[in-house]
Amino acid sequence: MVLAAVDAQRFRQAMPDLGTLSRAVPLRLAGAGATREVADAIGATILAGDPVTEAQRLVPPNRTSGWSP
Repeated sequence: MVLAAVDAQRFRQAMPDLGTLSRAVPLRLAGAGATREVADAIGATILAGDPVTEAQRLVPPNRTSGWSP
């Protein structure tokens, strides 16, 4: 799962819930709000690039989710 925020405060406010989530699924944080401090505290990984591009990179090209815009 990839979550993005432009402000680290968004992630800090949700740290207890994000910690629970990261124990259930691999969690990646992206965007300007993704800090090493928050990622380390909740057991997440930081994605360095553009959030959409990084999320697309994580999904195999032939995989379809059944969702379409």
